Amino acid sequence: MKRYLIFDVETTGLKVNGYDRMIQLGYVLWTDAGDGIAAYEEYSHYFNPLMTSSPGAFKVHQINDEKLREYLPIGCRDGRLSDFLKAVNEVDILIAHHKSFDISFIAKELEYSGFHCQTSFYEMLNEKCLCTAELGYRLLKSQSLDTLLKALDISTEGTNRANYHDAMEDAKLTTLAYKKLKQIYPDLIQKEEDKLLSLRTN
Repeated sequence: MKRYLIFDVETTGLKVNGYDRMIQLGYVLWTDAGDGIAAYEEYSHYFNPLMTSSPGAFKVHQINDEKLREYLPIGCRDGRLSDFLKAVNEVDILIAHHKSFDISFIAKELEYSGFHCQTSFYEMLNEKCLCTAELGYRLLKSQSLDTLLKALDISTEGTNRANYHDAMEDAKLTTLAYKKLKQIYPDLIQKEEDKLLSLRTN
């Protein structure tokens, strides 16, 4: 039995080393028992960044400032980040699409919020994480989430993907993509998972 956490973020912009902040964190908890039985949970959190999204970022996610003012600032210890961190420590494998971007913003916000880690949050998250963008490019020459979903014949009908990005929706679509990759390339995916798990036990 393996436990997975598949996640995605939306942000005010691309400058993780600058002033940009995370405004949405969506993640799926999926337990694969290996016999067709699976547990599945979804979590979505919004954060008030106390700033305005860049025009480019807003065009992608279309989350306006008025909506975000309804939520507490990201640094508040109200359980949103601590619940995510607890889940990270409980699962076996993390999965993200373009993991470096998502991990960088989450690590930044965990540090800014006063959480502590023996190494660094980026290193801690990265060593548990597989990237569907990297797997998709290696296996199908498809790096964006949209092209990967198309290559895997996964429909986005009924989603808002064509109009804007949503962290929860993208986490769910990434989950579908990873499950399909496991079905089509079971030996290769098993090898990648085993390699990831062995690095943490050595």
